[in-house]
Amino acid sequence: MKVIHVYHSGFYMELAHCALLFDYYQGTLPTVPADKPLYVFASHVHQDHFSFSVFTKEELRAHPQVFYLLSNDIKRKYNRNFFLKKGVSEEQYEQITFIKADEIVCFGNDGRKVGDNGIEENSKREGETREAGISSGICVRTLRSTDAGVGFVVDAEGRRIYHAGDLNWWSWEGETKEDERRMEQDYKQEIAKLSGQVFDIACLPLDSRQGARFALGFDWFLRHVETKYAYPMHYWDDGAVISKLLSLPCSEPYRDKVVTEQELML
Repeated sequence: MKVIHVYHSGFYMELAHCALLFDYYQGTLPTVPADKPLYVFASHVHQDHFSFSVFTKEELRAHPQVFYLLSNDIKRKYNRNFFLKKGVSEEQYEQITFIKADEIVCFGNDGRKVGDNGIEENSKREGETREAGISSGICVRTLRSTDAGVGFVVDAEGRRIYHAGDLNWWSWEGETKEDERRMEQDYKQEIAKLSGQVFDIACLPLDSRQGARFALGFDWFLRHVETKYAYPMHYWDDGAVISKLLSLPCSEPYRDKVVTEQELML
């Protein structure tokens, strides 16, 4: 498995039999092998997480097998006609799955959705995907973001991946105590849904705009969810925020899990 941090919250992940692209809106993309289906994710409608370029960018448009998983808030803002006006083809639009919080959607090796009989059947399919690896395609589960849209849990080829989107413990100077308590409760409640799971990769916000509170969500996640590697994201060009995290005493138990390079091979 190859993981490349493209830019900000954008990640490209390539496995033996498929490729995944999360929250791309700018940056140089690696070459996606033509024989691997590509799953494109967008966690929510914010312009630093979703761009119509995932449909119109030449190297993506030319790929023979692209399937889109977009947060439902994107559909609420942009109807089908707007997509078409932005250069999205009818064929591309038909490959979109709009997904809400607390949903599970599974796909076979050909990218077609399977298990449309509700969350119970898809939960069973998810377990099969985890165990069977390449023979079962991928399964995607969503969490409810504390900002907009969803966070993604993806099981593919025996790997478990978490991309938070904007699901984070957001805390800002000047907020009321009530707002702070609500945010803390909402974040911890969502992360508790991952209890007992093991993640190969977790992509987590680390945003210096939060000042002294910049690592609240990142730290809580790694202390409560078993994770092999954690990629900081959502810091634009402010890579110094990673060094700042690693210098904090709280990071000592998981420092060796924090990925500081752009590319990781597993």
